[in-house]
Amino acid sequence: MAEEPGPGAPMFGAGEPSAEFLRDFFENLPDMCLSISSVDRSILAVNQTTVDLLGYETASEIVGNDVSSIIAPASRPLAVAAFRDFQKTGEVDNVELTFMTKSGETVDALLHSTAVRDDDGAIVRSRGVARPIKISAFESAVVASATEMAREATERFKSTFEQSPIGMSIVDSTPEAAGTFIDVNNALCELLGYTRDQLLDMTFSDVTHEDDVDTSVSEFEQMLAGEIDRYEIDKRYVHSSGRTIWGRVTASLVRDPDGRPLHSVGHIQDVTEQTRSRRQLAHQATHDTLTGLVNRDVLVDRLDHAVMSLSRDDDALALFFLDLDRFKYVNDTFGHHVGDGVLAEVGNRLQSAVRPGDTVSRLGGDEFVVVCPTLTTAGVAELGERLRVALAEPFRLGADTIRLTASIGVVTADDDGLGAEELLAAADAAMYRAKIMGRNQTVVHDGPIAPDPGSRLDTERMLADAVDQGWLHLEFQPVVGLYTHDVIGSEALVRVEHPTRGRLSPESFIPVAEENGQVIPIGEWVLREATARCAAWNASGADIGVSVNLATRQVLEDGLDDAVFGALADSGLEADKLCLELTETTLLVASPQVLAVLSKFREAGIHLALDDFGTGYSSLGYLRGLPIDVVKIDGSFVSGVVDRREDRAIVGAVSTMVNELELGLVAEGVESDDVAEALLAMGCPFGQGYLFGKPMEADELAAELGSVS
Repeated sequence: MAEEPGPGAPMFGAGEPSAEFLRDFFENLPDMCLSISSVDRSILAVNQTTVDLLGYETASEIVGNDVSSIIAPASRPLAVAAFRDFQKTGEVDNVELTFMTKSGETVDALLHSTAVRDDDGAIVRSRGVARPIKISAFESAVVASATEMAREATERFKSTFEQSPIGMSIVDSTPEAAGTFIDVNNALCELLGYTRDQLLDMTFSDVTHEDDVDTSVSEFEQMLAGEIDRYEIDKRYVHSSGRTIWGRVTASLVRDPDGRPLHSVGHIQDVTEQTRSRRQLAHQATHDTLTGLVNRDVLVDRLDHAVMSLSRDDDALALFFLDLDRFKYVNDTFGHHVGDGVLAEVGNRLQSAVRPGDTVSRLGGDEFVVVCPTLTTAGVAELGERLRVALAEPFRLGADTIRLTASIGVVTADDDGLGAEELLAAADAAMYRAKIMGRNQTVVHDGPIAPDPGSRLDTERMLADAVDQGWLHLEFQPVVGLYTHDVIGSEALVRVEHPTRGRLSPESFIPVAEENGQVIPIGEWVLREATARCAAWNASGADIGVSVNLATRQVLEDGLDDAVFGALADSGLEADKLCLELTETTLLVASPQVLAVLSKFREAGIHLALDDFGTGYSSLGYLRGLPIDVVKIDGSFVSGVVDRREDRAIVGAVSTMVNELELGLVAEGVESDDVAEALLAMGCPFGQGYLFGKPMEADELAAELGSVS
């Protein structure tokens, strides 16, 4: 096989006929003859016609350069495609290319190339003949004009391409190399973190996020197939550093005169920040900002879908309604910022306790809902236990720890046509009954699901009318001397006498009243009624006082002093006959202004009692600094003074400290003579409980004044 001459020499040397004949033949051939390396596309040899037509002085100016150096920019994608075809088939036949002269002018020619192979048959270089396309003077003028316009357009495109602030790419769209980058601009290189040379060895799939490859390829293939002219998608790219970039891709296709795909032009705009902001806004619209759990709108939507699925499947769904017990204490004691942290942790724990297909939502405040689309009866009990265990672990608040419990209402449903709101109302009602039963309980809704008169919403409506409708009612429980069993005082306990629901205990409405503020008018009514009753007893010859419980919200609101002194003035009761009972929580969160009001009460002779001592975060040491006259020991400790050594030790220590501080001491929950005798032995002088009398009507207490045994 004849060999091409070296760089700068004519193309062919030895062979049959003679080398001199071939050299003379090819040097004088009116067509351009070129030999191109198949390894790096460098020019190995050219004939004199090529040198002359392209305006060079010698062949050495051309030889050694990349073949693209003599191809006009507009023809380079076609030349690249032709070269790839050649690598596969060993031949290029009549491809029309535009060559570029040294001065920048163009020469159109038809290229035909054949392969030169080594002994193993591998292609090592090409022999190409490019025949210039001859045209008339008129055609030449037209072509020259069109060429100039094309050149200007090419220059404009090239300038736009290189200087564009957004990423641009030209991607091979031929069947043999579809998806491979032909050219990229600087903006795209900066966006993806690769050099131009690196990207030209890659396909667009190589820099696309694995989860978006299928979508990108599908759009690209539809465009190549002619199903769409262009496409625009938002997709993720992978930066060279590994981070994810969101890009908005707009791609359009360029075809050859026969309609075959040549290449596509893509614009890639960095929309990472916009996407992140949009997703954040979308997340905020559907999720609770504090816990990250889905909000009520999403919950109701998923619950409705779960209900609709019941008609297709033979499964039942379960809904758990959780309300944290006494969570208000956390906010009041440690502040709302700490409470928010606890709520976020509760959300995390609940989420970790459920199955992947279940939904956990925070409705607001300290209420959470769990929806399980498919759950058996046994599964309901198991999940309820997992939720309880998830909350049982202590919550750390800096140096402190607290334990939380939850009251849980559960409702299950099959294909009975109920909607999300009805199921939520039923679960809420079951949760509320768990509260009434003493908190830290799980109650499963039993029976048909219908509007429940015990629901929270109904309770709020009832309380709004309770004062004006005269539904509030007081009962009184005696406080007696443990030595004499004489009644020395009483505690006023509010009830609601509802015309259809009957008598309601404080546990069924006080938590709701404290949350929505209705405890203020209710508390004022209790003050007026209790002082009036006590004044009447004393006017009849008795010598007895009355205790009234103050809710934390009452104490923290302005106007408490007016309400208290107004009740005393209206009733005529002496100030030292009134005792106001406050919880540890109230005293811990009381501001200096509130403490000043409490001191004002003491100066007037009103007694202040610390109620339920021992159930919160109290210590004996802090009793010295409180503005109180009386300590009431919680019944949970009192009931165990006979049988439990720990309770006996606690009550004994409290009794000793209180007596040393010269405060009054009342034991709550006294229900047996053994307990009363044990309390006396520890130095506790007063008691209150079923041993001496249950809460009773005012007239009943009046009849028993003086000797309760």
